[in-house]
Amino acid sequence: MPPLVVEVMNTFRQDILRREDAQRRRMATAWLQVERSLRDQVELFTQRVAADGLTAGQIRSRQFQLDRFASLLGQTRQQLDQYMDVVEPQIADQQRRMGAQGIRQASAAIRAIGTRIGFDVLPVGAIENLVGLAGDGSPLRSVLENSYGAGAQGMLDQLLRGVAQGKNPRVIARNMLRDGLAQTLNQVMVTARTEPLRVFRESSRQQYQASGVVEGFRRLATKDGRTCPGCLMSDGEYYDVGESLREHAVGRCSTVPVVTGFKPVQWETGKDWFRKQSPATQKKVLGPGVWNLWKDGKIELEQTATVHRNDIWGDSVRPTPLRDLVSGTAQRLFTRGAPQVEPVALNEAATARQRISGLAGEYEKRLNTIDEAMGDKSFQILLKPKSAKKLQAEIAELVVERNQIRDELAQRGRALLQVPNPAQATMYSPDEDTDATETGRSRWRQGVAEFNKLVSDTVAPALRAQFLEKPGRAHYSPGSEFLRVANDAEIRTVVHEMGHWLENHSDDVRRKAMEFYQRRTAGDQLEPLGQGHYDWEMTRRDRFADKYMGHYYDSGDTEIVSMGLEWFFAQPQRLAAEDPDMFDFVYNLVRGQ
Repeated sequence: MPPLVVEVMNTFRQDILRREDAQRRRMATAWLQVERSLRDQVELFTQRVAADGLTAGQIRSRQFQLDRFASLLGQTRQQLDQYMDVVEPQIADQQRRMGAQGIRQASAAIRAIGTRIGFDVLPVGAIENLVGLAGDGSPLRSVLENSYGAGAQGMLDQLLRGVAQGKNPRVIARNMLRDGLAQTLNQVMVTARTEPLRVFRESSRQQYQASGVVEGFRRLATKDGRTCPGCLMSDGEYYDVGESLREHAVGRCSTVPVVTGFKPVQWETGKDWFRKQSPATQKKVLGPGVWNLWKDGKIELEQTATVHRNDIWGDSVRPTPLRDLVSGTAQRLFTRGAPQVEPVALNEAATARQRISGLAGEYEKRLNTIDEAMGDKSFQILLKPKSAKKLQAEIAELVVERNQIRDELAQRGRALLQVPNPAQATMYSPDEDTDATETGRSRWRQGVAEFNKLVSDTVAPALRAQFLEKPGRAHYSPGSEFLRVANDAEIRTVVHEMGHWLENHSDDVRRKAMEFYQRRTAGDQLEPLGQGHYDWEMTRRDRFADKYMGHYYDSGDTEIVSMGLEWFFAQPQRLAAEDPDMFDFVYNLVRGQ
């Protein structure tokens, strides 16, 4: 089995490929409109050329291209401009999505390695400056427009070829659109894939750098018959956190962080993987000529890849040309290995986080598939307004399915957090509370039972928790010791209020919660909680996953235990991912550790 962090990276990579496929489908759909709009003009053009009886030499003349071909290219340019109006914002949006995904991937990778300390997570807006730019730093639109020339040349080449071969004008027109103009589409598709991937890699690197716990990263290559020798031979190479990955266009490599104090993760390298493959796969990767040289012992495997230098686009690792290998001028590829350190043993809380992170990665794939399907259907609504009602119903079904998957993930996550010696707290609701229904009492009882599963009996007293029905927002009253909760409250709400109950009944829990709060919020200013809260409610934001966790009370109470337990119950994977420091604190606290 590969290490957890490698599984996490592969899960993200599969999500990226799904996003790319969805984008290519959208771009191809829009391209069909270009072809439909130009079909009649191109056919008319080729019919006129045939009627004039022009030779290939005459067609090549500057005069022809100015008089005839230039007019057609003008119409083509107009259609392509409209296409770029659709494509450019799509690519920019994909860049934003991939930038956010890069931050999430880097954060998940750091946590999967098992670091026990919190780290800063970049806001998504931090990578906004990368959006709309191409690899050379030019605006994205100008890079896309460079593809016009390829399309014009491709159409001219197909025209010349068709005339020289005496093909039917309609066949020539079809080839000009299908094969000639398609060169523009191919270049746009390459840009549409390369640029979001570049933003993805750079946002990952910036997150590594901002974390304060990552000293470098290593290349993780995709290992299949489509992977180039450059990526395979440099699999595992080490980069300082301030360096950029030497990646070529449409490269599929990702990165694995090297966390300070943790032994670099080991996996089967690209070279080892390659040596185990069949001759057919090896030939597919290297090419027959290069493979024969290697098989005959005339070159080393490391010579099949080389560094390509480019002052604009930066360095990239690429396959070594056969001519350089034959001439003996190819150099052996040099890659840096990762620094060697002694491994750090994980504590119990970190191990739990690691397991939950792995569980979340398993569900991430399913959730991303649904999100992509919802995105596709939303796009179809724009293309097919008459089908909007049907598509909206399908989206609603997907929302239900997504929520069910999230509930399943939460259920499995909190199962990993159950204590071996559960608390023995019980629920009590006085008979004189006539507003309390049996449904409400049953729900409160269930919430207390879930609380007991998450807290050790050595931490929580074996006392009755007293409930009163209260419509609207729930709260705990330390003075009266009543938990005031609505009949239809969610189970997570009951667990939350039981956290307050625990903090009020245990001086040790209360003291530790306040110490944690003070440590985390040291230097933070009070600010209003804002919309949905009373004017007097203030918070210290810190880097809490939810600003309510920093809620300030004059009484010395906190929301640390209550919010921690609520998230343990409802979304443990989020707390593990977004605030490992708080996760570990609550994990140890409820176990008396």
